[in-house]
Amino acid sequence: HAFWRCPERIEQIDHWGGALKDAIRFTKYDGSTLEIVMAHPQLTHQLVETPPIKGMMLQRFLKRQVDKVKTFPGNAAWAWQSGRSIVEQPHKEQCTATVHFMPEEIVQGLTAVTEKHELHLLKIVPLTEILLQSLRKVDTHSKSIMLMAASAGNDTMVVVSEKTGPLYVVRTLKSNWRDQPEQMATDLNRTMLYIQQTFGVEVAGVWVMGVDTEKQEVLTSLIHS
Repeated sequence: HAFWRCPERIEQIDHWGGALKDAIRFTKYDGSTLEIVMAHPQLTHQLVETPPIKGMMLQRFLKRQVDKVKTFPGNAAWAWQSGRSIVEQPHKEQCTATVHFMPEEIVQGLTAVTEKHELHLLKIVPLTEILLQSLRKVDTHSKSIMLMAASAGNDTMVVVSEKTGPLYVVRTLKSNWRDQPEQMATDLNRTMLYIQQTFGVEVAGVWVMGVDTEKQEVLTSLIHS
């Protein structure tokens, strides 16, 4: 498969068209559809505690939660994933969901640009979904709780989940292994402590994508120090 990397980080939709044009030219892409994997400062991941409801009632509840917490004007484009229940006390559990949302105008802008290049935008997928898919391929016990992380610009995206079970949490850490390995290790430790305190379980393993074996060992020693 052909590969092309944009030489600069893109945050403004106005700059997306030029990058897409270069990607099509360098990869000689001649298809008609497009899927985007996105990490963006305005793409937010929020853990929401939900009542024991399903279907449209749950959809309406989650939309109200998004409208409450979003910090941008206008409508939000959003999607959600069911989460692990929080055990608040014996025989009582609190349902959760993880909601991913961003300004709807970003989706509209990306759609308009792809249409100019005669492409159909099928979907926009958070980078964290790719992390979750990678986590589920790790060779470990199906019930092991794992943390998978990857750099996204100057930040680090984190997913915690069982290999075959529901999602625990998605987080964006304001640190990275290149410039702030000690701070990143502290942030990862805090995430694992949160999992322990909230869900009453231990994270069994930590994987950081894009880090060679030597740096992985350094990070592991910092995390467990």
